[in-house]
Amino acid sequence: MIFWLGILSIILSLFLSFSKLLAGFLLSILSSIAFKIENKRELFIFSNIIAIIILIKMISNAIIPIVIAIVITLIFLPAVNYLKQKYKIPRSLSALFFISISLSFIFLSFYYVSNILLSEFEKIFQNLQNVYNFLPEQVRKELENYLKNLHYDINYFLKIAGSTISISFYIIIGIILAFYLISDYESIIKLISKKFETKNLEKVLEILGKYIRAQIIIAFIVGIMIFILCSVFSIKYPHIIGIIAGIFNLIPNIGFIFTIILSSIITLAVSDNIVFDLIKLAIIFIIDQVIETTILTPRIMGQTFKIEPTLVIVAFTISSALFGIWGFFIAIPSIVLIRNLLFDFSEN
Repeated sequence: MIFWLGILSIILSLFLSFSKLLAGFLLSILSSIAFKIENKRELFIFSNIIAIIILIKMISNAIIPIVIAIVITLIFLPAVNYLKQKYKIPRSLSALFFISISLSFIFLSFYYVSNILLSEFEKIFQNLQNVYNFLPEQVRKELENYLKNLHYDINYFLKIAGSTISISFYIIIGIILAFYLISDYESIIKLISKKFETKNLEKVLEILGKYIRAQIIIAFIVGIMIFILCSVFSIKYPHIIGIIAGIFNLIPNIGFIFTIILSSIITLAVSDNIVFDLIKLAIIFIIDQVIETTILTPRIMGQTFKIEPTLVIVAFTISSALFGIWGFFIAIPSIVLIRNLLFDFSEN
């Protein structure tokens, strides 16, 4: 009887989790208890996995600033530890210095880049307007009718504004939390070590930190390199293409595909000689891939994380479903962390 009650509970949890997360979570917990009592190990594990997924979905908004804080902490932690050990500089002072420098760099970069992007996007829209004027009248009318039927009402723009505000809020909270994580890192590790073995955890965090720092450096270099190559090959709007390449390089495997698609769309929209410019763009990305795969990644990454393509696809699918666009950026670091925690993964 208890076994079938567990089966019923987990079926209901799967059904309700799509609309009633709390009910789905509670029912999955009940089913796991039932399977535990009946010694159904596989179903017990499956029920707990369902419960964890639903719980993450319920608190996904709260997790985003925490993830941001952890990433920032992992980036600056080695430098803070070095200053503490070498020069006895307090952790809080070092954390405040690095975060202040980072915020200043982000603000100045955003100010400079936004001015360039606004100017270049304005030119792109002007080119699109010229293309639109050359379209046959019938095509233009159909396009206008299509645009009128789109439901871009005020609620849509309010939603975009709300999303922008939320992202800004997440980043601010994440930065503040990162300051305290860096400052209290030793205290947190000591507290955890009272109940758990922290040696493996510290090793995993060290590996994950190296991965994140290396990925950011590679993305920055790739963005600059693409910008220079586009300028040399006289591709229009090299700033935009370079920024796209740098940002999407943070997304392993599929980021390069997004870069090609968006860069090709921009080139198609503004090019005077489409075929010739697309050939030049292809040459640029071939050069980029050769340099990145033979020089940048082997030298800067310092170690290879052999993650199976199946795990990569699963990570992207789950992370994007839970966290939206943020999921693309945290998928691979998350799978690296999980794999190191769950399996005996040796550095290569």
